[in-house]
Amino acid sequence: MWQWLRDNLATIIISVILFAALAAIAVKLIKDKKQGKSSCGAGCKSCALCGKCHGGCASPEEQQRMMEEAKQRLAAKEAARKAAKEAAEAAAKTAGGTNAAGADKSPADPPQEKSADTGAEK
Repeated sequence: MWQWLRDNLATIIISVILFAALAAIAVKLIKDKKQGKSSCGAGCKSCALCGKCHGGCASPEEQQRMMEEAKQRLAAKEAARKAAKEAAEAAAKTAGGTNAAGADKSPADPPQEKSADTGAEK
């Protein structure tokens, strides 16, 4: 038996070191998980997917505040899009209502856009 230990001493030492490192990593991950820390290493409170990947990196109050801010940003984008659309329609109306050939433009008939599949629908 002593002969076998001496023949495999390097393998035994390396194996013990590797198992100790793995055990230390597992203990650290478990300890961090119990403390509510993330394993990804990033600050989850500033993450766009906060609460989606590990469930609850922000308090319920913070999540509610973030949802309200997101709703406000969405409403502002929608209002800006609507204002741009109205401005474009007003500009089209003030352009005289006729095209270069002198024919009347119909605001109810927007220009037809060509699809990528020109013959696929036929």
